[in-house]
Amino acid sequence: MASFIIFPTISYTYFATHICNTRSLTIDNISVSARHNIVEKIGAFIENYVPQTLLIFAPFLFNETLQAMLEQASNDRVRLEWYGEFDKEICKILNGYSILKTHPSSTLPTPPPHIEDYLRYKKTLAFLGDENGNFATIHLKGAIEQLAKTPKIIPENDEQAVIDFAETDFPAIEGLSFKMTYLKREIHRVALASLDKILLLGETGTGKEAAAFFLHTLDPKRRKGRFGSINCAVLQEELLISELFGHEKGAFTGATKQKHGLVSELNGGTLFLDELPDLPPRVQAMLLRFLESGTYTPLGSTKTKQANTKIISAAQKSRLIEKISTKEFRQDLYYRIAGKTITLPSLNEIPEDIPALIVHLAYKFEQDIEKRDQAISYFLGRMEELQKHSWPGNVRELANYINRRIKLGQDELIDLEEHRFFLEQTPQVNEHYSSKFEIDNFFNRIKKPASPNDPGIDTIDTIKKAYARTVYESLTSQGISQNQVSKLLDVSVNTLKRLIGDNY
Repeated sequence: MASFIIFPTISYTYFATHICNTRSLTIDNISVSARHNIVEKIGAFIENYVPQTLLIFAPFLFNETLQAMLEQASNDRVRLEWYGEFDKEICKILNGYSILKTHPSSTLPTPPPHIEDYLRYKKTLAFLGDENGNFATIHLKGAIEQLAKTPKIIPENDEQAVIDFAETDFPAIEGLSFKMTYLKREIHRVALASLDKILLLGETGTGKEAAAFFLHTLDPKRRKGRFGSINCAVLQEELLISELFGHEKGAFTGATKQKHGLVSELNGGTLFLDELPDLPPRVQAMLLRFLESGTYTPLGSTKTKQANTKIISAAQKSRLIEKISTKEFRQDLYYRIAGKTITLPSLNEIPEDIPALIVHLAYKFEQDIEKRDQAISYFLGRMEELQKHSWPGNVRELANYINRRIKLGQDELIDLEEHRFFLEQTPQVNEHYSSKFEIDNFFNRIKKPASPNDPGIDTIDTIKKAYARTVYESLTSQGISQNQVSKLLDVSVNTLKRLIGDNY
């Protein structure tokens, strides 16, 4: 068993991996250290973990405090090995201590490109640390151990290494811009606090499920439990209740046996609810009860059950606001579920992160070095165009372009504007339509209401019907549904049908 102190650069991390691999070491304890607190970390190790072997991968910083620590380590017979940047004179000083071996970085191998990228990616998972610069080490420790255990991981151009990475990796939240750095630190901070009700707001394709995963896996109270997810928009009400809360045998047609829902199966872990605004009213009521009391009742049962499941929800902000304003989503549920809200930036807000995303996605999609490097070069060569693009599909859109270029090869020319015509033709129901088309507002804007005795006009109801038909014809011709028209006119669907008549 050995303990490591690592200065957080790719080279030092790779040195640690190399030593683990060549000597078949098992990591007992790992600490990531900035230059200014390396001595402090060494002291803590000597005080708390004696006797063991300590391997230090860091620039050398020699002072009186360190000298005293080395003398203490010598007395306690702790074996220290220092892999770092130091000259021959310093080596002589250090070699004066029988417990210390020095290994200048110039004598160690440099990481091959695919290993370097992987380790940089794993460092990204460490979320850049807390306000004191201390890294979360759970993923970095796993990265080093995984590299050390994987056969043939060290030789250059080892394509199998990248394949192994793809099979074992977690999702990534890539980027070092201000907004992405802030997002990572928020996820890290909130996860460590073990909050159990979190709302993620972000446009489609911004990585809300990846964020939810890290809120689970960095949570010290939840990470040993399971992580599961469900899309609230894809199932009908009865099936959605069954998936969430379970059902008894015979609860509905096709329920041939009892089923435990996700709330029960993920007890002690985390459930991610995607597309939250699409929850049906009945499910909203059941979820509210569970959030308030931790209790629920499976479909077809009269018995109340309990579970301790962390709930992370996700929504597009504009859609959630719309659903709350129309009272289709319960406001009391919103306040309960949004114990902490985290907003994910759209891709057009972080154009400086696009190069890193390109590299990461290319590594994710392709193990062949030549194909991958060709795709990376192609997209990096169009960086100005990429950073000016609006990215309506966010990272998912970028990922599709990269994957397509890799699979179809150099003959596939990517047109970033190929979806523009389709998106422009898609009906967009803006919020101001309600005030524009609402029937009562329409009559309030008429200075002189028409008289029922005027020629050609029978009643006010006739005017309402004529107006409703005009609006209905105009909007449905643009692809807007009857249900949406009823909302814009502020009438029920039945009232709308009465106003427009049977011919529609």
